[in-house]
Amino acid sequence: MALTAASSGWKWRPGDALLRAAPQCVVSDIIPTRRCPAGDGHINKTCLQVTSPAPHWDAAAGRCDCSHFNGNVSASSSGIPWYDPKREPNETYVRCGLNEWPKLVAGENATSPPPAYPRVTFVTGFFDLGRLTKDTELGGLRGTCAYLGYFAQWAQVEMNLAIFASTKTLELMGGIRDRFGLANRTQLHPIDSWADMPFGSLLPDIYVAGKASIYKHASSGFKTGSGEHIVPEYGLANHAKAGFLKLSIAANIFNSDYFFWVDAGAGHGSTLFRSPWCPCTWTVPHAITLVGDPAKVAENTEDRYFKDDGSFKYHYEDPVGAMWGGSTDAVLAFHDIYEELLRKMTSARLMDDDQPVLAMAYHRAASWIRLVAPGGWAYWFAC
Repeated sequence: MALTAASSGWKWRPGDALLRAAPQCVVSDIIPTRRCPAGDGHINKTCLQVTSPAPHWDAAAGRCDCSHFNGNVSASSSGIPWYDPKREPNETYVRCGLNEWPKLVAGENATSPPPAYPRVTFVTGFFDLGRLTKDTELGGLRGTCAYLGYFAQWAQVEMNLAIFASTKTLELMGGIRDRFGLANRTQLHPIDSWADMPFGSLLPDIYVAGKASIYKHASSGFKTGSGEHIVPEYGLANHAKAGFLKLSIAANIFNSDYFFWVDAGAGHGSTLFRSPWCPCTWTVPHAITLVGDPAKVAENTEDRYFKDDGSFKYHYEDPVGAMWGGSTDAVLAFHDIYEELLRKMTSARLMDDDQPVLAMAYHRAASWIRLVAPGGWAYWFAC
């Protein structure tokens, strides 16, 4: 991103030209051709992690079956690099496989068992904001290419996947899926302008809100975060997750009943993923599943945010935005609550990312939301 002066005040924004720019790498730069030895727990430039089937994968039938548990979850096959059998007994994974999730707070209307054969679509997206990340584990790839190296790690998983990105970026992300033989389970949605993003019509107002609040954030040293209070498009890209889920439901080419958002960089290359992926602990009818510390989420109310100057006092980290979702009806209802809160935030001349909105939306819909304690996002991939 470039910092430039403007007559209206500060201007620090990634434009459409950056959004549409082609990544400075190709598929072969990101995907190693050699697979890692079993047990190698981190992606690197020379090999690609091996994944194992989820506990609910029924190999005989060739499909996910939430009433089925293969019983082969152990310390060596848990798929979690930081697994410690002394700290976390192996029965944790057995309970996970049997849908007895530990550390779960479920609303009164979010306790139904999953269907035996849930039909699921995962949704992700990636938009260039001028990332400067350098990942030495990925051969020194920088920015977009380093981040998409993380995507490549879980893009090998057998699942239905909808991807939102610019046309040029989609060529790379779609090429990664094609390299894994999963093009027929991938839907590509081009977004070549910030105005075309979900909630894109709010972008001018979000910018005004950012200008109105930036000096107060700056005076505190941006203690509640910087990017979300400086760059309007950063917040928009995060808020768009709810909109991308809604768009994926409208398209629904895989005839799914459950939709889950997953950040493109989920796991940051250090989490092993199961393939096929059977998210049975998350596919609960008429419910949304979020991840966050229940005690912290309980504090993150609308009154705290709007009446107690919460945007300037508290850094909202719970629930996390990296992955969430649920049944089609619940996702659509949650989207509408999210949009209402986003408009309320913008009208109040506040600019933020998705996590405070998720927190406030939780309190409006707690009866049909399942809240998984921290660490649950990693267990999601293990289950």
